[in-house]
Amino acid sequence: MTDVKILNDKDVQMTADVLDAALGDRRKAYARFLDGIEELGIALEWRYYNDGGWLGKATYKKKTTFWLSVWEDRFQAGFFFTERTVPKTATTEPAIGKLIPVVVKVRSEDDLGELLELAEYKRNLK
Repeated sequence: MTDVKILNDKDVQMTADVLDAALGDRRKAYARFLDGIEELGIALEWRYYNDGGWLGKATYKKKTTFWLSVWEDRFQAGFFFTERTVPKTATTEPAIGKLIPVVVKVRSEDDLGELLELAEYKRNLK
């Protein structure tokens, strides 16, 4: 396994072909993921950020639900919760200020359950 984030070149425009090539063997999982978030009413928009490369910003209405990135061996979603809202069963990363990150790594379709559950949970937070 590698821990290298890809899609960092601002001069390469994000297209379906570029994303497809970057996903490689995870294309099928990504397609199922898109279907799942669409059912939840969550939109995904790819943008280039100077401090993070190409990231997918997932939103429900105007609220950011999670951030998506593509790595050599996976795609992953980063959710940010407060101490009050972090799911009790989630595996968390070290806090960033008052925000508690939860990262879900998707290497195959088997990994989608937790991602879609967290997306629905975050979507429903008030």
